[in-house]
Amino acid sequence: DDPCSLNIESANYAEHWCSLLKKTETPFGRCHLAVDPTEYYKRCKYDTCNCQNNEDCLCAALSSYARACATKGVMLWGWRERVCNKDVGSCPKSQIFLYNLTTCQQTCRSLSEGETHCLKGFTPVDGCGCPD
Repeated sequence: DDPCSLNIESANYAEHWCSLLKKTETPFGRCHLAVDPTEYYKRCKYDTCNCQNNEDCLCAALSSYARACATKGVMLWGWRERVCNKDVGSCPKSQIFLYNLTTCQQTCRSLSEGETHCLKGFTPVDGCGCPD
């Protein structure tokens, strides 16, 4: 069953935000040739309607598409500026929000131990990290 059919408010919320995945003028549009957004859009709507905390599930679904794009070499810079931006401002004072965190980020540990923890081929993720 489609969970969006049970609650019109959740359905409208899911449609409004998940449709960003399909729009070419959004940051997600830069990845359409590398990763078809159709399945991610369907899963986004289903998960967002099926979840008790709509925003968390929405953000997880959008992040899933962004990660699939990063795996194909397409970084989606700035997609969190319009939606799911609570994480952007929640970094500790010593860190900044980055869209391209890898296991090779500059940290005290990596500087002291060298490249031993740097995984080659690691797909970048977004989150809080150390500035250069």
